[in-house]
Amino acid sequence: MKLCYEKLDQMKLSRNGYFIYRHKKGCSYIYKEACKYCGEPYLTSNQHQSSFCSTGCKRKYKPSEIELKEIALESKNKTIKSKRYFELRDKGQIHPLYERYKILAPYYEIRRSPEDRDYLEVKCAYCNEWFIPKLNVVIQIKSFVIGHESKKVHSTFYCCVEHQVLLYKERRRIKTAWIKKHIPIEQLILEEKEALTKKELYLKQLEKREEIEFRKEVSRLKRVKRKKEKERKKLALKASRKMSTDPIKLAEYISTNQKERLEKLRMEDPKEFKLRRLFAYSKVRAKEKGMNHSITRKWLDEKTKSNICSATGITFDYDTTIQRNPFGPSIDRIDVAEGYTPCNCRMVIWAFNAGLGHYTEKELYIICKAYLINNM
Repeated sequence: MKLCYEKLDQMKLSRNGYFIYRHKKGCSYIYKEACKYCGEPYLTSNQHQSSFCSTGCKRKYKPSEIELKEIALESKNKTIKSKRYFELRDKGQIHPLYERYKILAPYYEIRRSPEDRDYLEVKCAYCNEWFIPKLNVVIQIKSFVIGHESKKVHSTFYCCVEHQVLLYKERRRIKTAWIKKHIPIEQLILEEKEALTKKELYLKQLEKREEIEFRKEVSRLKRVKRKKEKERKKLALKASRKMSTDPIKLAEYISTNQKERLEKLRMEDPKEFKLRRLFAYSKVRAKEKGMNHSITRKWLDEKTKSNICSATGITFDYDTTIQRNPFGPSIDRIDVAEGYTPCNCRMVIWAFNAGLGHYTEKELYIICKAYLINNM
């Protein structure tokens, strides 16, 4: 604000170095050397200081990019602080600055909050934990320390109502004990401490006993478990010995186990199940007819790797639900007189192999060709 010379004449300088206007009480001004826009010296209000001499200069001034960033940052910080203020106010936890309540420092344990240095923390009289008190509680305790009389007086800080009640009961108990015993209060406090230490020792001994009993119970249960396991193993051994002496029971046991394993394999991996059966049946047939059997499982895996019939070119179907699947794989001996050797065997579909059981390849070819010509 620019001041004319008439008003300057009516100004007076205070002891603190402020310019005071005679006709306006409570208004004080500070001298500034240069305006931010025009560079002229001016007086600005002490309560609301400005870096411009007038509103006209403020409107004309265009701030730089750095100043704009600083202004935006300041406004952002202000909004954050105001949001936090309203949040704390809604919770009922708006607290004064630490410096305002220095009067409480000699009587109570007070420190700055580690989260926010502007707020104070005090210790609870019961649990000795640091907490931020409410504003009305701080004001009441301050009034108690100063000596103001009030109906509801708080002399100590509590983090919650439960701790306040517990401490009050403890004090009442000590007071009643002191009145009954008629001994000095210092002696009573010493007796209370001794009783407390004895109680703590007794509780520790009790905890140790409980722990020993628990360990004993655990070890007993482990012994029982081991005993049961040994008995079970003995019974299983006896049963296996009896089974080994009885060949019928042993055969039944093996057959049931084998059936279960084969059923599981048939559901999970039908190709493996089918190849295993083919290999087993080929061995049985070779043994019955007294023929040579030199094919291996590796040979079967190699021949069925492409999953294509070597005679017809049809892909193999491993569906185990169909009995005698016509497109399922089968081992065919090229020369019936010879045995199951890699040179004499090939992997074909079951329908083709079944036809070769009664007819030759030439006869099957004539039949298939005639069928195709007739049905075209």
